Amino acid sequence: MKKLRQSIEQLKSPEQLSAAAYMDQIWSYICYSPKMPLRHNQEQLLQLASKSQHAVKDEFFTGELLSFPVYTWGSGDKIILLTHGWGSKAADFAFYIEKLLNNGDFKIIAFDAPGNGEAAGELSNLILYIEAVKAIITAYGAPYIAIGHSLGAMANIAALSNLKLSPARIISLTPLVDLKANFAASMDFVNIPHTVQQHFFEGFEKRFNMKTTYFHLNSLYHFPEDQHHLVLYDQEDKIAPFPYLQSFFENHPLTDAIDFNGVGHERILKSEEAVQVILEKIQTIQD
Repeated sequence: MKKLRQSIEQLKSPEQLSAAAYMDQIWSYICYSPKMPLRHNQEQLLQLASKSQHAVKDEFFTGELLSFPVYTWGSGDKIILLTHGWGSKAADFAFYIEKLLNNGDFKIIAFDAPGNGEAAGELSNLILYIEAVKAIITAYGAPYIAIGHSLGAMANIAALSNLKLSPARIISLTPLVDLKANFAASMDFVNIPHTVQQHFFEGFEKRFNMKTTYFHLNSLYHFPEDQHHLVLYDQEDKIAPFPYLQSFFENHPLTDAIDFNGVGHERILKSEEAVQVILEKIQTIQD
């Protein structure tokens, strides 16, 4: 968090930076994922897991291979893949993992995406998340259920679409929808002028060699019409505003969507009601 606070302070005083340093600081602000320490119960849960290391190449910042830890629990033949959100880590799914472990049919897989948690990397981005999900699927097999939170929901959808896989159910918890809009809101927060923001987005498209429109849930989602997709959201969510998500629902009207009004973008990971709904939905598949 210290690094993020420093970036915010510097961006609010741009007169102290050169033009190049100012733009570099914007990249750092947008792509740095804060790392929070593990809580005691999370440490205990990770100690119960089997741990392995995998790696993906950071094509856009360092050009290096970035290693990331993958944790597995259970010995069932049905894989449940958990993909965390921005500034998060595998252990933040602790409440869900503990509940899912009660079903012996499952093997639960979670990981720290590059630039997050215990993974290597200073900066992160959606592409690194997607490549990490693809690497895990290559190593362990296709997931029976794919659960993603926030940016992790986008990563799951993009990776599965890219690999042309259709899990028994995709579950998205307070998913991000429009990354460009989220980036713009973050830059508005530190009073970055819109002309500078436009320059940043031009540089973004040049660096990633793709339009910012790609980083939208509607652009990433390519599944058969009968794909089971459950979305748990909060209509009052400030991080993933409902108007963005509403556009996705309009394009995909068969989505099973449930509003957990007031639960909060992050607190949904600790919601007894939310996890109970998920367990019930999973049970209907097994029945």
